[in-house]
This record gives sequence, structure tokens and C-alpha cells, in this order.
Amino acid sequence: MNRKKLFSQSLVAGQVFLASNVIYSLASVPLALSYLSVEEFGLWAAVMQVTNFLLLLDAGFSSGAGRLLIDVKDNRPCKAYGRLVASTLTILMVSAFLALCLGLALAGSLVYWMQVPSTLSGAAFSLVSGQVIIASLTLPARTIGGCLVAHGRIDLLNIAFATAMFVGLATMWAAFRADAGIYSLLWANGLSSVYIVTATFVFAWKRNLLPAPRELGVPQRTDFAKVFQLGHNIFLNQVGGMILNVSQAVLLGRYAGLEAVGIWSVGSKMYQLILQATDKLVQSAGPLCAEMWSRGETERFNHRFEQLKRLTLVACSIGAASLIGFNSQFIVVWTGNKVSWDTTFNCLLALLFATRSFTSMESIPIIASKVYRNYRFIPLIEATAFIGIAATLIPSY
Repeated sequence: MNRKKLFSQSLVAGQVFLASNVIYSLASVPLALSYLSVEEFGLWAAVMQVTNFLLLLDAGFSSGAGRLLIDVKDNRPCKAYGRLVASTLTILMVSAFLALCLGLALAGSLVYWMQVPSTLSGAAFSLVSGQVIIASLTLPARTIGGCLVAHGRIDLLNIAFATAMFVGLATMWAAFRADAGIYSLLWANGLSSVYIVTATFVFAWKRNLLPAPRELGVPQRTDFAKVFQLGHNIFLNQVGGMILNVSQAVLLGRYAGLEAVGIWSVGSKMYQLILQATDKLVQSAGPLCAEMWSRGETERFNHRFEQLKRLTLVACSIGAASLIGFNSQFIVVWTGNKVSWDTTFNCLLALLFATRSFTSMESIPIIASKVYRNYRFIPLIEATAFIGIAATLIPSY
């Protein structure tokens, strides 16, 4: 399949995923709020963000594997392809074990630090533990995603994620009907995660993107070194963004209460959806640009990158205008006017959206070349500054 068709398919599938996400959000939040209090809903939002932080133990290995496989996939069948997949799977299995042990050991401390009310502390501990188990068990399956990414099949990943939304929504509805209460959200997340793993495996297996038997081999030290080196750079780059996202719910929960976490998760939802829509440009083009770089197609790479810049500018203009003009109305419709939101925040979200989108787009040459240098530290510096400022301002303002 040629690159234009791959890019188009991935972009369309990405928008289908986002449309599914919108449908899920519009249906799941009113459904959850009809069975739960705003405080209980805020607890789940905080738990999801905190436990997702454990996925940092992936440390960029799955993303790094996808980029490294691009360099060898043209030579298939070859042992190098199989060894890279095997080394990544081994590393992620160790990471999953560490995430499980660390998460379960710290579950009680996390609940205490977030100052969860005593009436919800038992549920909070169970939710954290359950989410840790789900996240840890599905972590090694990210290796399959690396195989799909290496061949530019972002469309298949988006299809799996999109259909998983409806699996989760149906599970949530059935669990609420069965009086599972706040644990309905955990059931929904667990079954949708299992579905994603199954779907991506089937997609990769049917298209022969997984290593064939003759490609399998015992990973060598150089294979682990390659995955660790690139994964280390990606980890340092991603950890800042992860800390930035996770710390929002944690800081709000500690200094402003769980209701504030629920309000923030609702009020920033449209921003997150629009940002994801713009990020699909980068996600769809990234593997194809990396392939051009790997094959030495420098002129074509530069041309496509300039086109991507122009597309990002158009997307940023539309997205920022949408946030300013429609975010407040979206919140009213979404929550049935149960959540109040200051319209001034929409302008700030629009500014944040624009800077995030261009930062993501400008990272393509770095990802393609695998030369990170000091770029890997910038998000971590930003996250550190954010936590210091937010921890000072939230208690007072």
C-alpha cells in the first residue's frame, strides 16, 4: 500500500476513533452521573490518571521498538526483526511485573496522600488496585502495537480503539444495571482493554506483521542495547508529559477536593478531544516520515514535513476557535447543566491547544532521525515548573 493511502486511511480511522470517543463521552458521563455523585465520579477520574502513571514503566520501549523495526522491516524475513520484537516483549514483561508490584504496594499510600474522604477510601483502594492489575497485565501487548506502527498501520490501531469504546460503554451500562456502582467503570475499562489486546493481535497476525517462525531468535545484547538506548530517550521525553497530565488530578484532589477533579475532567474534555484530533496528523504521518528518513529520501521527507506544518496550522485555527466558541455549551449539554465552568478558561485552553499541537508536529524530525539530545529534557522541565506553580496557586485560587 502506498504512503498516501496509508496516511489517508490512518487519518480517517483516527477521526472515527475520536468520533467514537465523543459518543462514549456523551453517553458515559451522563450515565455515570445518574448512578454516581460528582465526588464519586471525580474519584474515578483521579484514579485513572494516577494509575496510568505506572505505564511510564513502559519507558518508551514499545514506541522505540516501532521506530527500530522500521529500519529492518524492508529486509524481512530476517532474524533482526524477530529479535527486536522478542527483546521488546521481554523488557515490557519485566516492566509489567514492576508496575504490578509497585502499584499494589503504593495503593494505600496514594489513597491517603490524595486525602480521599473516609466514606470512599475503601472504594478508592479497590479501584487503584484493580486499575493497576489491568494496566500491568496489558502492558506487554504494546509490543504488538509496535509491529503495526512499524508498517504504518495506525489505521488498525485506531479501529481497535474505536470499537473498544462501545465494548466499554456496553459493559458499563450492564454493570450499572447490575448495581456494581462505581466499580462499573472498572469493569468497563477492564473488558475494553482485553478487547484492544485481542483485536490488535488478530490484525497483526492476519497481515503477517508479527515475526514468522523462521524470524524468531534469542535476543542479543546489542538488540537490548538498541531498545534501551532509544527507549531511554523517548522515556525522558514522555515522562514530563505524563507527569504534567497526571499531576493535574492529583493536585486538584489534594488541594481543592474530588469535586474539582470531576469539574476539570469534564471542562477540559473538549480540549483533549480536539488535541487528539490534531495529534492524529502527527501519529498518521510519523511512521511514514520515519520510513522516508530510514531509506534516505531526504527531499521527499522535507516536502512532506512542510505540508504537515500547513495542515497543523489550519487544524490549530479551527480547534482554537471551536474551544472558545463552543466549549461552555458542550459542557452544559454533556452534563445536563450539572457542572459550572468559567468561560475565561476556554481562551486559556485554546492557547494551550495551539502550543501543544505545534510542539507535537515539530517533534517529527527528532523521532524520524532518533536524535533527541536536549529535547528529551524539555517536557520534564515544564512539568516540574507546572507542579511547583500549581501547588502554590491551587490552595489559594
